[in-house]
Amino acid sequence: MCKQLEISRAAYYKWLHREIPEHELKNIELAELLKSMMNDLITSWDIVE
Repeated sequence: MCKQLEISRAAYYKWLHREIPEHELKNIELAELLKSMMNDLITSWDIVE
């Protein structure tokens, strides 16, 4: 995978084990909330069988 992305394995593992910034955590939380709201909306509209 690293070869295809043209990054070193060391850089990948450094990124993988980094501390996630607070703003990114908020973005993740917001995305989960939006997914939940969309699922509720789709279910209430009876779009998905």
